[in-house]
Amino acid sequence: MRPFIIIASLLFFISCAASAQKTDKHQGWTEKQKRKFYTDSFAFPDRGFRDRRNSITFETFMDKQYPDLRAKNKYDQLIYALEERYIDTTQIDTSIHWFRITVNPVFRKPYCLLLIKNNGRSLLTTKVTNGIGGYYTGTLAAQLKSQFKDTLYDNTLRNLQNIGFWKLPIQDTSCVIGHDGEIWKFELIEGGKYQILERWGPENCGDSLTRQLAQIGLRIRELSKLDNILTEIGSLKSGM
Repeated sequence: MRPFIIIASLLFFISCAASAQKTDKHQGWTEKQKRKFYTDSFAFPDRGFRDRRNSITFETFMDKQYPDLRAKNKYDQLIYALEERYIDTTQIDTSIHWFRITVNPVFRKPYCLLLIKNNGRSLLTTKVTNGIGGYYTGTLAAQLKSQFKDTLYDNTLRNLQNIGFWKLPIQDTSCVIGHDGEIWKFELIEGGKYQILERWGPENCGDSLTRQLAQIGLRIRELSKLDNILTEIGSLKSGM
């Protein structure tokens, strides 16, 4: 009986090792490998059929690859597509002055506007994906960085504080979300605090504070030269 016990033990060990290898298949990836997996599996509608059959969702991907991340919007695919950072609420730097607006417009290119105060200057970064808002995120297609006086950030922060940004509800229940339109997400880090708000079509829908929030965003969008970027992306596409 002893040879049988040895063989059975060996087979059990091999089976466990194979199972562990399958389970840990995606462990230890580099950021480049993670980005490629996201692009191949989630970013476009005509990709990732194999993974979808195996029930690998974006949530599963994030939990496996970033298990220690504690962000309120951890499962927001657009943040990943824009190659933006997720804010871990357990590790907020008290020296950061940071404001981000992410916009997902149906049928149009998703984008984000990031305003940071650093070394006495306001740095504005505009990013756009090649996705279709409301359908798929695509991946980062273009970005533009601009520099302004620090008064841009300071004035933006003052305007946010004037409308009580920190105390505003995450969503404006006075506005019923429709099928088309835009979803705006506002995030702020200041004084070691973090807040995220979500609004649907804030330019035309919601209470007076939501409209004022939209005006702050529109002012930053005007300075970001977003329209120029979108025109350039369109020109490149038509010339292909």
